[in-house]
Amino acid sequence: MASNIRILISLSIAFLIALGAFSLLYNEFPDTHIDRKNHSFFKEKLEDEKIFLLGSSHVNQLNTTHIVNKVFTNTEKYTVYNLAINADDPKKRFEDIEKIISLNPDIVFYGISYRDFSSISNDQIQQYKITIDINPKFSTMQAIRSVLTELGIFQELKNQLSDTNSPFKMIGVKQTIIETKENLELQTKNQKINQLTIKIENNQQASYFKKIISKLQENDIKVIIFTTPISHSFNKEIPITTKENFKIILNDVTEQFEIKMYNFTNKYSELNIWQNPTHVSYNMDAIIFSEDIANMIIQEVDE
Repeated sequence: MASNIRILISLSIAFLIALGAFSLLYNEFPDTHIDRKNHSFFKEKLEDEKIFLLGSSHVNQLNTTHIVNKVFTNTEKYTVYNLAINADDPKKRFEDIEKIISLNPDIVFYGISYRDFSSISNDQIQQYKITIDINPKFSTMQAIRSVLTELGIFQELKNQLSDTNSPFKMIGVKQTIIETKENLELQTKNQKINQLTIKIENNQQASYFKKIISKLQENDIKVIIFTTPISHSFNKEIPITTKENFKIILNDVTEQFEIKMYNFTNKYSELNIWQNPTHVSYNMDAIIFSEDIANMIIQEVDE
């Protein structure tokens, strides 16, 4: 009897240790794989007058709770939803556009940056696929998630860093860190930013970006573009041609569709607010970006 009790206690302790380890891993490496085709958000009935934020992880880092509260305080009319998805790009977002339109937003603010129009080599794509397919940590994490989801535990862990009206947000403790300038410089050098290229002709992502805007305007949805910020360490490594081509694409889009653009690319580059070279930290000490986005929204709804 005593032996059985000791075994039971040992198993319980082992489970608690495993659960704690998983929680730490999840906060350090939040899942970026979203089932966007069947996501429940697209089935919701949103009654309020709505504003949607679109974009990738750069927009995902915004403090949506702060934005929602400030916009509502100033307008008492609009509800803001942050639909940013990690690793998103215009081509992927185009697959959701009909579902987004069906929710009848009044205004869509689309955050864009260099990576959204950049060229990715076949070698890079293949390397990413191999990493996902054979990465043991990824496979293990997915298996553990499946088990804990069935036990009803995963949802509790996932909500540790929840944010208002952010149905696709996956963010962990790592995203709240503010890095030193020295670490930002080191990270930038490791990313080989000087190889980042954006082409003008036959740019597939730019083409899908235009298709998204066209679809939204056809349905009388106002569209505003804003560029997302980058750190000084990242900015100084970007090739001049890449910067120029990025501007050319955005100028072409704003002129063709007669829409407004807010430029935040270099606004905070020297500030101590960075989680990594291209992402503002999800931290109250870095709230300035979210504050400016809220002010941008207020300005547009007041016009």
